[in-house]
Amino acid sequence: MVRKRSVMPCLVAWMALSPCALWGQRLRISVIYPLEGARIQATDSTFIFGQVQPPHAEFFINRQPVPLYPDGSFLAFQPVERGDFVFRCVARAGADSVVLQRRVTILQPLAPCPEDTLVVDGSYIFPQEDLELCPGELVRVAMKATPGCTAFFRIDGLTGAVPMVEQPPSRLFYWGETVFGSARVSDAPLLRGIYTGVVRLQPSDSVREARIRLFLTRGGKDTLRVTAPGRLTVVRERIPKVGRLRRQQTVARTGPGLGYDLFLPEGVKLWITGREGSYVRARLSDDEETWVPRDAVEFLPPGTPPAHSVIQVVRTEDRGDWMRVRVFTRERLPFRVEQKTSPTELLVTFYGAKAETDWIRHQFPSPLIKDIRWKQRDRDVYELRIRLASRSHWGYDADYDGNDFVLDIRKPPRLSGWPLSPLRGLTILLDPGHFPDPGAVGPDGYPEKDANYELTLAVKRALERKGARVFLTRDDRRPASLRARPILARVLRPHVLLSLHHNALPDGVNPFENHGTSVYYYHPQSYPLAVKLQEALLRRLGFQNFGLYYDNLALCRPTQMPAVLAEPGFMMYPPEEMQIRTPAYRREVAKAVTEALEKFLKEATRESRRLWEQAGPTFETAGIPVLPEMRKPNGGAEEGGET
Repeated sequence: MVRKRSVMPCLVAWMALSPCALWGQRLRISVIYPLEGARIQATDSTFIFGQVQPPHAEFFINRQPVPLYPDGSFLAFQPVERGDFVFRCVARAGADSVVLQRRVTILQPLAPCPEDTLVVDGSYIFPQEDLELCPGELVRVAMKATPGCTAFFRIDGLTGAVPMVEQPPSRLFYWGETVFGSARVSDAPLLRGIYTGVVRLQPSDSVREARIRLFLTRGGKDTLRVTAPGRLTVVRERIPKVGRLRRQQTVARTGPGLGYDLFLPEGVKLWITGREGSYVRARLSDDEETWVPRDAVEFLPPGTPPAHSVIQVVRTEDRGDWMRVRVFTRERLPFRVEQKTSPTELLVTFYGAKAETDWIRHQFPSPLIKDIRWKQRDRDVYELRIRLASRSHWGYDADYDGNDFVLDIRKPPRLSGWPLSPLRGLTILLDPGHFPDPGAVGPDGYPEKDANYELTLAVKRALERKGARVFLTRDDRRPASLRARPILARVLRPHVLLSLHHNALPDGVNPFENHGTSVYYYHPQSYPLAVKLQEALLRRLGFQNFGLYYDNLALCRPTQMPAVLAEPGFMMYPPEEMQIRTPAYRREVAKAVTEALEKFLKEATRESRRLWEQAGPTFETAGIPVLPEMRKPNGGAEEGGET
């Protein structure tokens, strides 16, 4: 008794001085983002997040108090200064304290050059890449330099002095703030001193790897000369340069490194007419072109003619769940497929084709295809317009079978489980985003790849209870590349593809204002499902509405089925990340997915019944292709094998 009275005051004093000992935890700070040495694009502020233990500690970043969440997570949106910058993090608990410094670089935005001296910004001189152009084309030249001067350029062995014009002052555009933030206008100073010039190549012009020299002068006295990194070659070849695509699928772009344009299969022949850096330009028609990676092209022997075909015959074929349109092309032409929604049509454009289409054979009856018409749109541009009897698209697959172009058009699925559940008997492919890469990481270090997989298992179980046949693009042990997942979707041909992710923001966007639930789509057939999924997730989770997005994402691009990508919550926002970890959250997301799919499918029920009732015995006996049995972990739940 006496001993207890003598020890107790010491114990109380020790606890008051060292609260960490009371909780049995060592005082520590963990900064998950940004990483040490990170280069960050931000205007005036950016975020930092991580975790402090124990959670009752006081926490400061650059002397500003930062609240801790119940698990010790923190998220702060801190003012920053351009150049080398340090986040100084301090945690205190009684007499204990710990300091962690995170050093980063805040990137300088494109800024005007000083006006008191003659200078050219060496990082902003164009062309940056070597060019191969034809007579009649424009050579565009630009530089950033001292404002208020006179500028001109010369091309060695080709031109004299060509004038350049200083562009009006403008403000910078930051995509991160515009897409994911409030789209506020940058408060950066107006950018001045951007000079541009252009010259049109003449029929007689001929140079190879010519240097482009840019000159800056003020008052006719001082002159500064610089050389553009890219060189110019004028292509004057009489024999067309022809190449053949050698990848399973090549993404053609609107310009070097710019937006996606066409998705072309292996073996397509292209007429190559120019180059910029690692991209080559292909001529499609008199007024259309596209760009492909140079290493995707196998150049054919000189004298090989560009792709050309006379199209005489088109016919349709019933293939169960799909209707096939076969176009008897003589070689693999570049093509474009566009989905029209009013009326519901598929417009296929062939480049390098002439029409002699006297025969279009329809398989009869054909409840899906209402009509097919052709048109010679231009000298070597042939259009095939396929009008559908359905009110909406479900999906299509465009490829070559030998040298024949084949377009498989998907019928709305036969909903055999109705009225119990329209999901019964359907095939759903779920994609747990990321792995081997971790994806986004929560303040406590929880990787998105694990959150995505655990959520996907919950959704899988919910859909299987409704009678759906569910496959996964990966499991938790075998990674799958981003390139492999759409290939698996094309092979499996599920009725619906759903990719599950959790979100994060680009640098410089305020996470306290911008977080919540969002859904992404790309093709017209996916938009109604994306809308219904966003509505169901918002209703079930109660998170902030972060919007519906049209986006060119790899798992939204497959054309063969409705494909959407969901980001139910934010990994980096602690109030949402703490819920993402819970079984209750996963159950609510699974319910939302099930409800959205059922509602989407119910709206297709009437049309599906009408098409299948008109189909006849051929439709009755047809089924979806069955893949070999896949490994069944987790008590027999089916799951996708290696991709």
